[in-house]
Amino acid sequence: MQRIKNFYKVITSILLSVLFLFIIAFSSCSITIDGRTYFNLSNIEYETFDDTKLVDTLDAAEALSKKLATMTEEDANGATGIAQTTLFISFLNTLTSELNSFANAFVIARITYFKDAADMEMANTYSSLLEKYTSYYNRYLSILGNIVDSPFGTLLSKEDIDFINKKAALSNNEQFVAKQKELNQLANEYIRAYNGKAYNTYTQADALDVAARLIQFAKVANESIAETSYTSYAEYAYAEVFERGFSPQQASVMTSYVKEYLSDLYYMLPNINEQEELIALSSINTKIDRAYSAKKQTVNLLFKDKIKEYANEIGGTMPKAFDYLNACELYQVGDKATSYNGAHTSMLPLYNSPYIYAKLKNNYSDLTTFIHEFGHFNAYYADAPNTSNYDIAEIHSQGNEFLFMDVYEKMGGSTLKKGMLKASLKSNIVYALNMGCLMDELQQYVYENADTLTPQDVCNKQNQLLEEYSLTAKVIGDPSFRYFWAAIPHTFEDPFYYISYAASLIPALELFELSESGHRADAIAAYNYIVSSDEKDYGALFRGAGLSGPFSEAVYPNIRDTLLLRTV
Repeated sequence: MQRIKNFYKVITSILLSVLFLFIIAFSSCSITIDGRTYFNLSNIEYETFDDTKLVDTLDAAEALSKKLATMTEEDANGATGIAQTTLFISFLNTLTSELNSFANAFVIARITYFKDAADMEMANTYSSLLEKYTSYYNRYLSILGNIVDSPFGTLLSKEDIDFINKKAALSNNEQFVAKQKELNQLANEYIRAYNGKAYNTYTQADALDVAARLIQFAKVANESIAETSYTSYAEYAYAEVFERGFSPQQASVMTSYVKEYLSDLYYMLPNINEQEELIALSSINTKIDRAYSAKKQTVNLLFKDKIKEYANEIGGTMPKAFDYLNACELYQVGDKATSYNGAHTSMLPLYNSPYIYAKLKNNYSDLTTFIHEFGHFNAYYADAPNTSNYDIAEIHSQGNEFLFMDVYEKMGGSTLKKGMLKASLKSNIVYALNMGCLMDELQQYVYENADTLTPQDVCNKQNQLLEEYSLTAKVIGDPSFRYFWAAIPHTFEDPFYYISYAASLIPALELFELSESGHRADAIAAYNYIVSSDEKDYGALFRGAGLSGPFSEAVYPNIRDTLLLRTV
């Protein structure tokens, strides 16, 4: 029995490690911080990965797992069963090592590709590795599914069995696997065609082309779940890809509240067109440009003292996380016109280390982007249990942005009037909230009606949603904004991702409301609770933090009042 218990521990540890396979491996010098050993990961060089051993081990483990699945308990405890079990554990250990090494190559290729998306050799390498990664991961899940049916399966918890069976059912579904592969190809085709192209250079022809691509993408996505238990691709994406604690139907309730209470604030809040503010922001931009010229790798170093002062105020793991980021240079920037747009933070389990990538725009948004990503970084550093939940993870980042707002005044110098940048950021917040809801509505519409839509229908729906979310004024000032939706890579790379911005913004705005109303200590305590809590239930997490969450109508009027509050 002890042997079987040890086997269960091996399966569990391997399963958890493979779930977080976004790993980077470097041969680097190590340093010690707070008694823990870390690695300087500033130098990233992609090297071709030989997956021969990985494929051979998958073949052997798959065959042996099928034998174990047919064993009786008596056979399992016999000499042959024990020998085969020992061999299988060896295979799993090898798979863990090889899958981690493969993931190393995959993520290094991804970051290298992101730094210059025009490099077609790296684009093809990244695409090939992504396709292989999906295949290997699906095979691994199939192997675990076989173990559930073996004598060892009785020692797994119901939660483990349900998880493995659900994942294995998808990985064993030939149509699902084939269609997911096709989706990856369609997404890569979109990126190759449009990455680096600013939305204000899009034409109506471009928008219609992207709409046609989206319709085709939705058709393939719908086909992928046709033989599964899911009734829609949105339901699948919400539950499986993003592990959300709410449904597409609940998201629709939230979007209705946003429309009613918050959407019109976008054109009511001050914008950044005042000359004084432009001068103040320009002073920040100049400092960022100079810092970037001096040291490309870590533009955040310019405001290191101010950020560290803020980190000390927040407490928890944040001060040590910031020291760690700077000491190990865990920040890679895209500094070319052809660099991949956007930013993200990846977890590197091999080194127990987070890592930030960001496309530089050489203006103050680089700093706000860094603060956003550093929220993710701190949560990973803290080993936050909920970092795999996108909607909770975005509270880590957006909550950090809101709590950080007052610090910008210290960075902007005397030309930055109190509240000026904050007013601009508030406007950006409402914009992000509107766009998060708008993009989810647009995608739900396309996926539900993919078989009958024309590209013009998609564009017409987008124009309708721009009006419903009070964004037509933005189109009047910038006519090309009507094409902005077509320039969002998430639409193809991570369908139904965008609602996470809205779902996390409401509780993050609750933190902002607390801070603005004289209860900053309570806001900080709630933020740190969300970062450190192991609560898996979405609603219970908010209740534990003393927040209402995005599905409570009562919270929206308070948020509206806080956003309208002007600091003199």
